[in-house]
Amino acid sequence: MTQSYNDDDYNVNGVAPGDYVFTFDVSTDPGNAALTEQFTFTVTLIDPCGPPNSITTSAFTDQQITVTQNDYPDYTHPAFVSDPAYCPITLTYNIADITGVANVGKSAIT
Repeated sequence: MTQSYNDDDYNVNGVAPGDYVFTFDVSTDPGNAALTEQFTFTVTLIDPCGPPNSITTSAFTDQQITVTQNDYPDYTHPAFVSDPAYCPITLTYNIADITGVANVGKSAIT
């Protein structure tokens, strides 16, 4: 049996992906052990975001600055979108400090 869910069901109440085992005792006469059978089945919850199918972004826009200007504009990168769209995305990047390079960076401008 295959059951499908939508994005509203994702990580509901903090239920983690993994295998969940259910065991049932079924009886036609609960007081008679000879008429009781036990069965077990496993439900596997798969994380649709581990990893997501894809991550895309809009094109980055070029930005020009003049080395002698005092105020450098902030650059905001375009939004990244995951598939499925409800998957969280964490971006990590490093911006190199170039203030130690001769005549480059805010601290070198006089």
